[in-house]
Amino acid sequence: PGELARMKNKLQELQQELTHVRDQLSAEEAKLVGVTGGISQQQEESLKGNLLELMNQMAQARNEIRYADQQQEALDRRMNRAQEESGKWEALKEDLLKRKESIDRSIERFGKEIADLRS
Repeated sequence: PGELARMKNKLQELQQELTHVRDQLSAEEAKLVGVTGGISQQQEESLKGNLLELMNQMAQARNEIRYADQQQEALDRRMNRAQEESGKWEALKEDLLKRKESIDRSIERFGKEIADLRS
């Protein structure tokens, strides 16, 4: 009989402790709702919509940056080709000028030889 009474007392203490812990849990949950602001489903959907819009804008910006990079690379390649072409034309011009000078010297020499033959 003494042990049964002790067990009943222990059970009663545990039930009181359980009630106390449940009350604390409820109070903490209430605080949590207060912290989160207890946002409504409509507000949550609005925030999700805003987040999706921002993510779309970020993706669009990344695509535009990628496109700009591709265009820059294409322009760089075209500039390199144009510089190569310019170098080829400059070399050809230089070669033609040297040939012209050589021809001018030959003409001058032939002119002197003709003048010498006439005198």
